[in-house]
Amino acid sequence: MNAFAAPGGVIVLQAGLLRAATDPEQVAGVIAHEIAHVELRHSLRSWVKAAGVRGLALMLVGDWGVLVDAGTKLAQLKFSREAEYAADLHALQRLREAQIDPNGLPRFLAILLKSESAARGPEWLATHPVTAQRISALDRAIGIGGLSTVRPLDIDWARVNGAPTAAAPQASGAETAAPETAPTP
Repeated sequence: MNAFAAPGGVIVLQAGLLRAATDPEQVAGVIAHEIAHVELRHSLRSWVKAAGVRGLALMLVGDWGVLVDAGTKLAQLKFSREAEYAADLHALQRLREAQIDPNGLPRFLAILLKSESAARGPEWLATHPVTAQRISALDRAIGIGGLSTVRPLDIDWARVNGAPTAAAPQASGAETAAPETAPTP
């Protein structure tokens, strides 16, 4: 159950995310979050920052590969967590501008929280902030910004996420007849 923004602005949603979401506003929130990563150029900034940290570490301690790599990775993780918070807040702004309920993003994160393992490691080793903290931050931001006019997304969510739906009505007459086949020689 994941989504990510790849270099070049490509956004990938895994099928499990679509199946787990209970409404289209949740998926819109995730997409807005990933678009925010693209708009805020988080991938590029991460690469530049990693190169800078690695260069500084090499100047300070020399070519101690493991130490330099570990320091660079820890610096990247902190930037990654900060980028997640920034993308969350930028996503809320985009959702409001599009008149889409911004509560979809924290509702989806609540679903994600239920699926997370209790054996999560320390936050300073994680690429993402603690999910419960992200939900709280989003709820605060939504409360501060207030709810503007929102329009529900007109999407048959049951069909999108693969849930069984009522059988489609049968067409009548020739529309349901089997197609004619040419006689075989």
